[in-house]
Amino acid sequence: LGDALEKGRQEGSLAFDGEAMTLSQVLYSLWLGANLQAKITRSARPLESALAHAKQIIAAPAV
Repeated sequence: LGDALEKGRQEGSLAFDGEAMTLSQVLYSLWLGANLQAKITRSARPLESALAHAKQIIAAPAV
């Protein structure tokens, strides 16, 4: 994931602050936590929230 994030940044298709490997760890932890919450609550809402937050963290660069 870290390599893919870095490649996207270098190609100009992704924009984010910080190191790609650190961000990949954060995104993975976010997804694991949301997945656990979704199983406990039997709701898709935690996954939807995690996805929305991930989209804010990794954005397409402004044109």
